[in-house]
Amino acid sequence: MPTFVSVAQFMPLSVGDALQLLLACALAIGFLVLFRPLLRGLALAAFLVVRPKLTKAQRLQRNAALASQA
Repeated sequence: MPTFVSVAQFMPLSVGDALQLLLACALAIGFLVLFRPLLRGLALAAFLVVRPKLTKAQRLQRNAALASQA
C-alpha cells in the first residue's frame, strides 16, 4: 500500500480523469474480447502472407528427404 500512496502523490490525476482512463481501458479490453476471432484471423492471414504453407507435394518431398537422411 505505501507504494500506491507514493505513486499517487506524484501523479496529478483527478477522480474524473481516473474514471475516464478506467472506462477507456475497459472499452478497449471489451473490444479486444469481442473481436478476438476477427483479430486472430487477421493475424493468421498476415502470417500466411509472410510464410505460406507448403503444398502437399512439397510436404511429401520434404518428408521423403528427411526419411532418407534418417
